[in-house]
Amino acid sequence: MVRLNGRPFDICLIQCYAPTADNTDDEVDKFYDLLNRAIKQCNSQDIRIAMGDLNGKVGRERDGRAVGPVGLGQRSERG
Repeated sequence: MVRLNGRPFDICLIQCYAPTADNTDDEVDKFYDLLNRAIKQCNSQDIRIAMGDLNGKVGRERDGRAVGPVGLGQRSERG
């Protein structure tokens, strides 16, 4: 996590690499615990940005104007 001092708000950037569906539930839970701890280090008025490889799975469907032709569809077992 990096905190950038700014006006009127500071910015917290959280770089993360999420476990894949091949990981155990315990490893996934540990990842989310660590992510939550990083988020709690930010002040409530900070702008918080979590970025990185979150291992999202995309498909071929559209959802109105919000998601393009590679946005939805097949999901992993974890949803």
